[in-house]
Amino acid sequence: MSQASKISSRVVQRFSFGRGLAWFLLLIFIFISIFPVYFVLKTALTSHKVLGESASSFLPAEATFFNFARVLGLVPSEAAQAAGASAETINFVGALQITCLYVLVTVVGQILFSALAAYAFARLRFPGRNILFF
Repeated sequence: MSQASKISSRVVQRFSFGRGLAWFLLLIFIFISIFPVYFVLKTALTSHKVLGESASSFLPAEATFFNFARVLGLVPSEAAQAAGASAETINFVGALQITCLYVLVTVVGQILFSALAAYAFARLRFPGRNILFF
């Protein structure tokens, strides 16, 4: 038997109920993970006036980049109010700074506490260690 036929025989696997169930569950988890991103993009591409009317449609009824321009400060407040949005200006840079600070503190804290926990699991023996590690 040649090497190529050995490899091809290993690649082809029979379909089983367990394998089909695993793929089905995987597809459900992928859908659950991607749906919020789709919903955010659909909402961002829909104007304020049409948002309530087209809530049940799969695609935005009137796709527009107006919301993105407004957030970046490219639309005057009068035009935003005329489009059905609030006339209040959005401080995008300030919100971005707060988000970056939050992410930085969260990541540094997570790395610090994860390293301490990893050291404890690697060096210390204590009751319930395997259960906690699991």
